[in-house]
Amino acid sequence: DTPDQALAALLDPMATPTGPAPLEPFDDHVPTTQPPLLPGTPTPQVTFVEDLPESVVLTVNAPTAGVVILADNWMPGWTATLDSQPTTLWPAWHTLRAVEVPPGPHQITMTYDSPAFSLGRWISAAALALLALLGLTTLRQPKT
Repeated sequence: DTPDQALAALLDPMATPTGPAPLEPFDDHVPTTQPPLLPGTPTPQVTFVEDLPESVVLTVNAPTAGVVILADNWMPGWTATLDSQPTTLWPAWHTLRAVEVPPGPHQITMTYDSPAFSLGRWISAAALALLALLGLTTLRQPKT
């Protein structure tokens, strides 16, 4: 599916997504091929531990390998860990966040660090350092 088709399918109120989640490649990451869901496949148990604007923590007990999809926007700045180890956070259906999980119990943590906010912190720190430097040079000048 193209991104436009995936988004149209996601927004279709009559849609009933079945089969593998359409994870989209980005940067140099390419998703693995997911096996189709077989009838009678047990449903994984997913529980929210934390649900904050910049942090989501989930516990997952997956009977088989699969993908956990969070109905929340995927965008640059979001990262994920699986059992405290960095993992790829995939865009699914063009706009949602997804993490591949192996069978068994796991903890998924998704955190957001805005690239613009990070840049703003560095610019603010540089400006503060420059002001401090100017203040010191002003204090060191002889008074007349």
